Amino acid sequence: MVTFIEFELTAFPSSEMIEFIYVSLLYLMLCLAPLVFITLLWVPAPYGRYVRPGWGPIVNNRLGWLIMESPACLLMLVPFYFLHENIAACIFLSLWQSHYIHRAFVYPLTLKSEKNVPFMIILMAFLFNVINAYLNGLYLISNEKTYTLGYLSNWNFILGASLFVIGFLGNKKSDRLLKENRKLNTSSQYQTPDKFLYRFISCPNYFSESVQWLGWAIMVMGLPAWLFFFWTVANLLPRAISHHKWYKENVPGHPKAKKAFLPFIL
Repeated sequence: MVTFIEFELTAFPSSEMIEFIYVSLLYLMLCLAPLVFITLLWVPAPYGRYVRPGWGPIVNNRLGWLIMESPACLLMLVPFYFLHENIAACIFLSLWQSHYIHRAFVYPLTLKSEKNVPFMIILMAFLFNVINAYLNGLYLISNEKTYTLGYLSNWNFILGASLFVIGFLGNKKSDRLLKENRKLNTSSQYQTPDKFLYRFISCPNYFSESVQWLGWAIMVMGLPAWLFFFWTVANLLPRAISHHKWYKENVPGHPKAKKAFLPFIL
């Protein structure tokens, strides 16, 4: 099992400075995650239906998503250079890229080109993705010797990879159903799908993405990977709760038994 205690940077020049920056960023992100979670429970992030003045210029939706998500994809090309002969690590990186290539370069094309993303949201998401890719990428490089071919038979790799794929597919199906539902809905009244996980929760896309990055954390078994999962929940759980509340207030007939994020629980 990989632990953060094994983190070393002997392969890099000036490794002490790099390690100081790395550890500082890691613990900064650890401290910020619960603050972000608590804040978003009370104040929804101001994009989409919650957009409001005071967060800078409003940017084109498609361009905003491209700028926000592309660092997570492009920066994680660097570990491929160092780990291209490590099959296990390349599997990790391929799974990561399967998400972010879609999220940065495909998903934006499916959005309406409305101007509804404030510049400050784009900037904060951009910085998060830069730091997150740096923390996870450098961790994989530094623990390369741990990720052997034998690691692929470990329970945590099998479980984590399975959850990642299930979450990835669930997220894409949820997004597709939501898009199809909007096309089929000819009335002006907003409606949510009644298929798949939408029968049980208001935001299966957020639930599925959280499952996906839980899989990443279990698969990698490193502190940066678990930190990414915590940040995912800190962002998506409050937004799911906000969406659920909005649906109950604005969508007639929204099932009372439906939960926000976790089927039958929350």
